[in-house]
Amino acid sequence: MLRLSMFVLSLLLLAGTGAAQAQFLFSTSFEDVKDWNMPRPPKNALGYGWELTHGTHPPPQKLDGSQLFDLFRVGATLFEPANVTPAYEIGDGNGRNSGRGLLYNVEVSGIYDTAGWTGGTPLGVWLGTAGQPDLYVRFYLRYAPGWKWNDTSVTPNTGAIQKLARISVFNGIPGNGKMGGPYAAPAYGGEIFPVWIPTWFQYISVTPSYNIFNSQERYAPNYTSPSSTDFYTTSPQYYPLAPPILASPAAHQARGVLWPTDGGWHCYELHAKMNSAPGVADGVSEFWLDGVNVFSKTNIPWVKTGGSMARSWNVVEVLDNADLTSYKLADQVSLPLYLDDVVMSTSYSGPPPKPNASAAGISDQSITVTFAAEQNGATTQTDGYRINYGTDPTDLGSSLTVAPTATEATFTNLSTATRYYFSVKAFNKGVADVNENQSLAATASAVTTDVVAPELTLDTLPSVTRTRRQVISGTVSDSGGIALVTVKVGEAAAVPASVNSSNWSYAIPALTEGGNSILVAARDLSGNEATARASTVLDTVPPALTVAPVSTPTIFTSQTISGSVSDLGGVNAVFVQVGDGERKQASITGSTWSYLLTSLQPGAATQVTVTARDAAGNESSRSPATLAAIGVLQAGDLSGDVTVGLEDAQLAMQMGVGIKQPDVGQLQRGDLAPLVGGVPRPDGVIDTGDAVLILGIIAGTTKF
Repeated sequence: MLRLSMFVLSLLLLAGTGAAQAQFLFSTSFEDVKDWNMPRPPKNALGYGWELTHGTHPPPQKLDGSQLFDLFRVGATLFEPANVTPAYEIGDGNGRNSGRGLLYNVEVSGIYDTAGWTGGTPLGVWLGTAGQPDLYVRFYLRYAPGWKWNDTSVTPNTGAIQKLARISVFNGIPGNGKMGGPYAAPAYGGEIFPVWIPTWFQYISVTPSYNIFNSQERYAPNYTSPSSTDFYTTSPQYYPLAPPILASPAAHQARGVLWPTDGGWHCYELHAKMNSAPGVADGVSEFWLDGVNVFSKTNIPWVKTGGSMARSWNVVEVLDNADLTSYKLADQVSLPLYLDDVVMSTSYSGPPPKPNASAAGISDQSITVTFAAEQNGATTQTDGYRINYGTDPTDLGSSLTVAPTATEATFTNLSTATRYYFSVKAFNKGVADVNENQSLAATASAVTTDVVAPELTLDTLPSVTRTRRQVISGTVSDSGGIALVTVKVGEAAAVPASVNSSNWSYAIPALTEGGNSILVAARDLSGNEATARASTVLDTVPPALTVAPVSTPTIFTSQTISGSVSDLGGVNAVFVQVGDGERKQASITGSTWSYLLTSLQPGAATQVTVTARDAAGNESSRSPATLAAIGVLQAGDLSGDVTVGLEDAQLAMQMGVGIKQPDVGQLQRGDLAPLVGGVPRPDGVIDTGDAVLILGIIAGTTKF
């Protein structure tokens, strides 16, 4: 039975911000792995290697005696015996944070062709026959200081290359010896396709003039390759961030993803996703360098028409052959490369993306650093942020760690008038990790001089008032201290307000009639200023009120009275009082008011008072305004006794036939007809129609 190395069968839930459910297929930090030293075969000898359960040399073992991984291979040395170094070593000091790791010694051939390939694959994992359709491979690499890809003084020399990994589908029978090559193409009896080989690649030519990242693809079922290269110069659409223009070689303006030159540890994460069906160009290859998505291609036909989708990515080889031309073969130079913290998973497991950050001095001894998470095209985990700081940008010796939900941190007790430098990194540590994964650093700097304005509030003022003296107030605060709060009313000069702790107040002695603008300014000890504005209207003038003429005397017991009303600050209400009764509110439409008087008493004078009040509380100067008394006549009373009886009807008949002539008062009381809509419409004479209506009043059938 075949043994599957380091399969984690359970689904593990990652902790922290942005966590995602992932299946970890393989992981090692080499901390629980025994020392391992893999020699090279002699010159011209067959290579060494291991595949699953058999080979020339066993792979490294864990402390519990189990096998660490499933396959490796190493080619014959190109050097004389005295200069040969071990191909691979696992031991102390080879890993991150001075821990354990794997050392890969790369022989420099100085020959850029098939004869110049050296090395092999130090770590290979078999993921089972079915494989994984969506696979992420993460590892950390450190190229030793002095690593050099090529040198134009070495001839013949057209470039240099190193395969970062080989992610493939093995279509043969496990254990048949072909899982690691030597040739993948079917024409050579190979059974490995499709294949993705991301590489560091230095190419000395004119087009493209220079590039150091290249994605090599081979498709199933015939090991074919794409029709064009994936260099930035030919396919910029695959590079989410346009790489910078390379400075070397001179006179060339090519762009490329930069290989890290600092000799430190860097995180590499590769994502390979199988296309959904044969011939469908929706496969994916992606590359993150230190959490930055630098390459993303989503239109790959990994399995072309006629190929089989029965298997997915099932072989991962971390690192592979190299061909360096930085020294001549006669120089017999090996360059060390270090590997640590390898994880194979169904989701991204690398560092969070680089955050953004800014800094601002908020007092003579304080600086606030503000930061926020960014995106890198993957679902990432963030466990917190680590902020290093100091006065020397090359030596940020002080450190503060904050929660993943934090967006700022304030540093106090700093030296006055001093520039401080800050480095902000997001970090995580997954369940498969021994060491933390840290993002690239976002940097910021600020001087301990307050550049943040105070926080100032102004309590709400009445929009309109008739009180000239007004007390205004609010709150004010500043971490560096408040120097002054001033109040400016209209065109008058600004004057200091009273400040008590975090409260301020000021008594305006006299507002100006009409509109008054108010500007409050707060200044801190560093000269930063905040302002608050308001306005109020002083209105001490009562509204202008008119009353339209009314009909009096009248035969109606109800009558609508009206007029106009206006005020600078706005009219609040118009009130109507009949005699000593309750004040009732009139209707106001625009500048017109109206009110319906009812229950007017015949034969009695009615005293009506109209009062207008504005928004400031001023009442009309005509308050109380006396309306001319409305005299209400008794309709139909021709005899003048303030009653209506048969004698009044008889008089109406006599006047109607001309026996008698009405006087002015009788005409006012007796000219009722015609009745239109129940309302009298006098026609200037008293006739039989008026007599009929008077009889109706006597009988109680006519009312208006």
